[in-house]
Amino acid sequence: MTRRNKRRSELREGEIAKLLSEAQRAHNQITWTMRSLKPQERHYKAILALHDAIGIALLEITGEEAPWVRIGPGRMPE
Repeated sequence: MTRRNKRRSELREGEIAKLLSEAQRAHNQITWTMRSLKPQERHYKAILALHDAIGIALLEITGEEAPWVRIGPGRMPE
């Protein structure tokens, strides 16, 4: 007989930290890619939608806005 593991309802602290790290890396790559595209074009808009979805997911999981939203453009965390 196969034993089924009960699934958790939330990520563990370490998993959240790793997710934040990977999301920051994705944010850096996405923004770098978007710099070469025209904002009016569909590829730019699709990538922007992906970027926004990552931010919404982080807000839902952590209860806080994504780090790049809190910092704002051109400012570094202290």
